[in-house]
This record gives sequence, structure tokens and C-alpha cells, in this order.
Amino acid sequence: ERKSYFIVHTRAGQLAARGRRTEAQQERLEELQKEEGKRRSASRACVRECFEVLGNVLASHLPIRLQTDKKRTYPTECKRANFPRALHHRTTDSRKRRDYRNLLFPINHTLAMMRDGMSCLVRRSWGAAKKIKGLQRHAWLWTAYRNYVRGVTVKTRTTPAQSAGVCDQRWQLKEVLRWRWPLRMAQP
Repeated sequence: ERKSYFIVHTRAGQLAARGRRTEAQQERLEELQKEEGKRRSASRACVRECFEVLGNVLASHLPIRLQTDKKRTYPTECKRANFPRALHHRTTDSRKRRDYRNLLFPINHTLAMMRDGMSCLVRRSWGAAKKIKGLQRHAWLWTAYRNYVRGVTVKTRTTPAQSAGVCDQRWQLKEVLRWRWPLRMAQP
């Protein structure tokens, strides 16, 4: 959520193999593809699920205001999500300067904090994790901490959940760890 920095939903998924590879890496990729099949991207399914969750949690009488970059799958998946009410989708070029004036700043800043805060899953790049299920669990833990325990800024102790009106007080870490989150979700 833009003003409170509340994270509504997270979803981890597999990305298709791409990029430059050495001969040895290419051979290893071909071996893996023989065993497991070609790696397909789950990006569309993850985006659709996030949009569906967003549509389900917002007040039914209010229109949905969605601010995204210009990723080509967003308009298609918005339509497939079948929002039960008016949708106002506004896009911003992701190549614009990423400063505080950029409309995508809250999203970019939160995602940068997420990548930094989930560093135990990082290998050589922030996009790598051993298992999707482990990455999803770690994302839910980080999201719960970010939404309910950590203040929006250093100066204020108000959490994103308090700012969004989800709860009226800051949670203690032990309360978050006792909470049952949707960790057993089906993988796309």
C-alpha cells in the first residue's frame, strides 16, 4: 500500500533460465533440462495471484487504484484477475530516475529493503534461492516483521499495519512468531 508501506501479499516463483553462460554452464543447463525439463517462468501466475488477493482484501465499495511499472503482463493479468469493481491502473516507466519523487518509489524502496533483509537466501545475485518454498517462507516472515513489528521510519514506531488501519498497536516479535501465516500455499 503506497502511503503506509503495508505489504498486502508476496509470492515467490521460478523464473526462466536466461543470460550469458560459459560452455560448462550451458552443458550443465542442458543436463538439468534433460532431467527436469525446460525451466518455465511462473511470473504470470504469481502476478495474477497477487492481483486476486489484492482484489479480495480491499473494501468492496472502493475502486482499486493500481500503480505499476510498464511490465507487459500486468494489464493482461489485471483482466484475468476479474476484479469485482472499478480498476484504475496507472503505469510509470521503470527507467525513470528512482528518487523520492518517482511514483514507484514506495514499491522500489520496499523491494530493495526486502532483498537486503532476506540476504541469507542470496547467492551471487538477489534472484537466487535454493528452493521456492524456502524463499516463500522467508518472504512471509520478512513481510510479517515489516508490516507488524518494524516502524515505517526510524523516528516513528508506527508500523505499516497501524498506518493502513489493519491493527491498532505495534506487535512484539514473539506475537508475530506465534501467528500462523499461509505457509502451506500451493506452488504455481
